[in-house]
Amino acid sequence: MLGLAPQKLQQLQALGEDGDLSLPFDPINFNIN
Repeated sequence: MLGLAPQKLQQLQALGEDGDLSLPFDPINFNIN
């Protein structure tokens, strides 16, 4: 899904639940088109 690693997916899910984008993530790996 979206070419993201499982760890990235877990981070994104956590971010989605918390609504907190303060965690560092790579925009290059964060591709939702």
